[in-house]
Amino acid sequence: CHPLENTPVIISLLPTAQNPLKTHSTSAHHRLAMLKLGLQALCTNPHSKVSGDFSSHQKALGKGKNYTTFQIDTTEIYQTETVFTFNTVSHFRKVYPDDSLIFVLGRDSILTFEKWYRGFELPNLCHLWVMPRVTQNDGNNTENSIEKTVILPSQLSPFLTDNVQDLISLNKGRIYLDTYQVLSVSSSQIRATLKDNKILSEHEKSLLLPYLTPSVLDYILKNQLYY
Repeated sequence: CHPLENTPVIISLLPTAQNPLKTHSTSAHHRLAMLKLGLQALCTNPHSKVSGDFSSHQKALGKGKNYTTFQIDTTEIYQTETVFTFNTVSHFRKVYPDDSLIFVLGRDSILTFEKWYRGFELPNLCHLWVMPRVTQNDGNNTENSIEKTVILPSQLSPFLTDNVQDLISLNKGRIYLDTYQVLSVSSSQIRATLKDNKILSEHEKSLLLPYLTPSVLDYILKNQLYY
């Protein structure tokens, strides 16, 4: 039985106002617009529904079926002061005191937790679902390669689990290292491609489409972002 069978899931996408570890971010207006455009494709999934002020689409679902709701949460993006993940997760824990909270992040992020504000305390509030990021130097993204390349800080080791079911049966306190193969691309690579080519040929556009929806790519070009 799949661990999410008959379990409603809410996926909140949390664009941040300003990453404390970065010196520059695209404006909140543009990032929200691109996120909304990117989510529109999910509306065609019969077991998903998209919520938020950007879409009137609400998919009616049969009773007893598992479903997923995607929503854009603007808790962070309009804040003027530095936003810390610990504070945001603390807010959600108060809103959902008994539910399983899962913070999804990349492998590269969890390896910088010593730079995060109270980063090592996050498992006391939620689960961490860590997705691998494959680079050209990593080779194939297999379970063995993940185990060899991911060495968590000692403060996080006690929370490790290899059973994804723990993320549902418990409401916090586990770290799951996923081995699912994701696209080997980063936002910085996409921005670099756009910056180096102010006028993209159709071939160059086609190379970006595996990573960007046509509507998002058109929005970037129309508004001359990342040039």
